[in-house]
Amino acid sequence: MMGAEDIGVMKYAKEKNRIVVTTETGINHKKFKICTHPGIIVLCGKHRHEDIQAETFKKFMLSGYRKMANHAVIFLSERQARIKTLTAEEIVPL
Repeated sequence: MMGAEDIGVMKYAKEKNRIVVTTETGINHKKFKICTHPGIIVLCGKHRHEDIQAETFKKFMLSGYRKMANHAVIFLSERQARIKTLTAEEIVPL
């Protein structure tokens, strides 16, 4: 959905019950309140190269923390995941 408006992306995700994975830091918990969507994972490390982002995402998916992505917003960097849920925020190493 490259180039689509944020609202359209989130509407599609809700309809299809899909977690949004993005590099757009503007798609976050402030713009889209937690528990009003299936979840958001933001790749936001300082290294923006696709290979590094893919490796970061892979580490997260294999980390055991991916189950926390449902109805949450997760900010991934090369070394950690910041997981924001409705009631808490947790930073975990990757």
